[in-house]
Amino acid sequence: MSTGCECRKLRVFLLLVFVLGAGANFALAQAGAARTATASGTSQAVTETARLMTFVDKNGGYRDKAGGYYNPSAGTYTDEYGGVVDNWQSYTYKNGDYKAKTGDFWEAATKTFKLADGEVMKSLETSNKDAITVLRQTVEENGGYDKDFVRKSMMAAIAKEHPVMSAKSDTATDIEIARLMKFVDKNGGYRDSYGGYYDPKTDTYTDEKGGVLDKWEGYTYKDGSYKSKFGDYWDAPTKTIKLANGEVVKSPETSNADAITVLRQSVEENGRYDKDFIKKAMLGQIAKDHPAGAR
Repeated sequence: MSTGCECRKLRVFLLLVFVLGAGANFALAQAGAARTATASGTSQAVTETARLMTFVDKNGGYRDKAGGYYNPSAGTYTDEYGGVVDNWQSYTYKNGDYKAKTGDFWEAATKTFKLADGEVMKSLETSNKDAITVLRQTVEENGGYDKDFVRKSMMAAIAKEHPVMSAKSDTATDIEIARLMKFVDKNGGYRDSYGGYYDPKTDTYTDEKGGVLDKWEGYTYKDGSYKSKFGDYWDAPTKTIKLANGEVVKSPETSNADAITVLRQSVEENGRYDKDFIKKAMLGQIAKDHPAGAR
């Protein structure tokens, strides 16, 4: 039988392609409003298609970042679970079950059709192949077959995973950053609407209570205690490290500075360190306090 996870994955996959397809159709309809726009749009579409095709393998297929594989030649997309989406926009599970776009279902283990209208039919003499053929015919009769479905899905996936890095987009980003930087003080810092202060030079954010957030995304309390991003905690008054896994270690000889260094190293070793964290946080807060277009 199918799992809830696999069903959800199928629905999300089909929804993504539907939304992308709908967006493409709308864009084409808009482009058709004027002859010049149509010609320009067609040229851009051809250029974009050529760009996307540079990412396919020698067989004309594409392996996405989730581990699934698009094979337009076979009209299939095999996901990381071994299930297969086809041009009928339906899904074959590893155990032979088949879920049609119409909602009809073939349960291979019990040789049973479970139709979307609630009807259940045993069919002991029916092979998986024949059952799938029948359900696909129903999809076709309801206008749900698209011989290019997998190919279009592949192109949409490639476009999503390999977006165009446009100069216009980069310029817009640069302009916005320049706008935000107008709000920093002469020291390159920023006092937010809560009374806290961002200081990218020291990589700290001191809040209105006197606590300090650092670029390891850890927090130093006024009494010297420290809470790391992972939840590990240094209790300064009692000289105790209280780890997120529940372990408690007394360390009377350890200074606050050394304890904090150890907890920060743990964050770095687990790939959670961002040297620009405070600067990014500051720009994000400035954008929130001073939205574009506000007066």
